[in-house]
Amino acid sequence: MKSSVMRFLLIFLCTLCLYFLASYIIPLLFGEEEITQPEPEVIAAFNQPFENDNIKVTFTEIHAYENTQEPERGDLRIYANYTVENMSDSTFIFSWHGMSVYADDIAVENSTFSVTLAPGKKADLVCKTYAFKDTEHIEIYLDDPKGLEEVVIFQLDIPPVEESTTAS
Repeated sequence: MKSSVMRFLLIFLCTLCLYFLASYIIPLLFGEEEITQPEPEVIAAFNQPFENDNIKVTFTEIHAYENTQEPERGDLRIYANYTVENMSDSTFIFSWHGMSVYADDIAVENSTFSVTLAPGKKADLVCKTYAFKDTEHIEIYLDDPKGLEEVVIFQLDIPPVEESTTAS
């Protein structure tokens, strides 16, 4: 009786190992991806919202100023105004940790205030970032605040440089 139980367990264990090998290891070795993430949505216009079950984000305007205070970060300071709204049924924190910014494909520093949003609440925020003189556009990649994947990329053209004494 014990030998038949042992055979059954051995066969069962071998079957599990073969299943794991076929499902996970072989696809990784041959370059096949186990799980593919959906491609982020791309939005290239102002006032065009991105919305899913968790958030609604809309970029409304962008301003560029000469960066005289910290030129090592870039020639321009960019201020992109946007609205974020909590569409879920629970509270979450929206912050710059879920945001990556690129100026013509070059990663640049960015900052925005963190905000805690209760269900149904929204906030008007500003993403401050940097760019170089010849930069044509910036791309702002946003992560879903309740997930780990990027869900949207906002591609925004850099406007003409404005004169301001407060931005530098």
